[in-house]
Amino acid sequence: FGSHNKKRPHNLILGRMYNGHVLDMIELGIKNMKSLTSIKGPKHTIGSKPMFVFQGDQWEQNETYAKLRSLLLDMFVG
Repeated sequence: FGSHNKKRPHNLILGRMYNGHVLDMIELGIKNMKSLTSIKGPKHTIGSKPMFVFQGDQWEQNETYAKLRSLLLDMFVG
């Protein structure tokens, strides 16, 4: 879900739902968006899978980062 308002411009909201209830949700502020067409080089093809690298201790120690990692992996892995 994307949203834009005066207090929180350019936000992306990720969340998980089960049985009509929100399990968890996180809001990300987008500061420097680049479209896929502005990036030079080969683009993704049908059937390709994303690769995620979560480097650093904060992905294990910080609860917010751990939740974000979990949400991203659930969304893109299945």
